[in-house]
Amino acid sequence: MATPTKKGSQNSKAKPRRAVVKTSVPEQAQTNAELRQQLAESLQREGATAIENVRLSNELQERNRDLTEALEQQTATGEVLRVIASSPTELHPELTHSTRCAVLNERDEFTPIKIGLSP
Repeated sequence: MATPTKKGSQNSKAKPRRAVVKTSVPEQAQTNAELRQQLAESLQREGATAIENVRLSNELQERNRDLTEALEQQTATGEVLRVIASSPTELHPELTHSTRCAVLNERDEFTPIKIGLSP
C-alpha cells in the first residue's frame, strides 16, 4: 500500500523539472531567425530533391518506351528471318501469310499489320 506524501516532499514517480534557461529578447530573436533559416534551407533541399526525382522518373519512362520499341522491332525482324530461314526456295507464300510488321498509330502504339507481296 502506497503512503501519501506531503506536498514538497520527494516522490519517486514525480516528473523531473526541466532546466529553465533565461535568454534575452535579442538572443531569442536571433535563435528564432536561425531556426527559420535552417527550416528554409531544409525545405529548399527537399524541393530540389523532389524536382530531381521527377526528372529521373521521366527519363526512366522515356528509356523504357525506347527499349520497348526496340524489342518490338527486334521481334518483328526475328519473325521475318525465321520465315526466310524456314523456306529458302519459295518465299512469296510464306511472306504473304505469316510476316507481320509493327507500325505506329496516332497514339504512338504499335499495331501489327500483315504485309503481302504482289506477284
